[in-house]
Amino acid sequence: MNIIIIGATSNICKIRVFKNLELLKHKINHLYCVSRISPQQWNDIPHSPFINSATYIQCDNYETLRNIIDENTYIYVCIPPSRYSSIISFFNSTNGKKLILEKPLALNYEQYKSLTFTPKIYLMDHFILKRDIIHLVNQPHGIINKIHFDFLYEHDVEDRLTYFDQTGFFIDMFQSHLLSILYLLLKDQLSNFLDYDVNIIRKQYTPYGGKNSEADTYFYLTLSGPIEITMEIGKSMKPKKQIFVNDKQYIINNYEDEYYIFFNQIDKYINLLPMQELFWKITHHVQKYFKPMEYYPKLILANESHV
Repeated sequence: MNIIIIGATSNICKIRVFKNLELLKHKINHLYCVSRISPQQWNDIPHSPFINSATYIQCDNYETLRNIIDENTYIYVCIPPSRYSSIISFFNSTNGKKLILEKPLALNYEQYKSLTFTPKIYLMDHFILKRDIIHLVNQPHGIINKIHFDFLYEHDVEDRLTYFDQTGFFIDMFQSHLLSILYLLLKDQLSNFLDYDVNIIRKQYTPYGGKNSEADTYFYLTLSGPIEITMEIGKSMKPKKQIFVNDKQYIINNYEDEYYIFFNQIDKYINLLPMQELFWKITHHVQKYFKPMEYYPKLILANESHV
């Protein structure tokens, strides 16, 4: 396979994607790293020998990529969603094999509805490729009455303030990651969430270095209906990562190999892009219950913040 990475200077490439692809270098014929910085700036960034051997392309216009795209080319994109419309239009005019987009696909439901997708476009949701979540989804759960999520992270978002100022943690986590897991567990029952009662508390840790006072870094959400759904999700807190299905606990560890799993099994991957319309409708439904932002100090003890 040939892989083009658009947005090769992104945080996710730096901390995970490059390391994962290095494990698959025997499968990659050619790797192209694309961004807007100059070749000299790219060379000044420390990389592994594997990434140093990739072809770097400074790109302000996607047309410059056309001559390297063929039917064996996968284009992986990790740039802001505001640019997805143009990259989708460009890809649809090529014979590339797959276009792989990171979440979120948009910043709101209206923006999402302006996008047009084809079967060759995939959503990369690394959360559902965590080993422990794959194990969880594959278990025989019987009738599910309640599901609870705890994803509390010790680290803050100060190194990604531009992104979180735009999205907030609710969109970052709920709209794709958590709804993807719920869909894999509940399938068609997920559409019933549009009729569920909603209670949500949103908070921002203090001090927060960004400019957006509405950018949440924590939320506690209850969806009440035939199935009881609760979620506590936050940054800069005492860490805890677990999911309860009914009363059974599943600890979620971070193996940091989701992109290895994805690219290694790319033609077998479950593409949840067709479910994003429903995911955005549910997200929009929950957003109608937003209340004024509350605040919490960094590294608050887990399970105290919503009391």
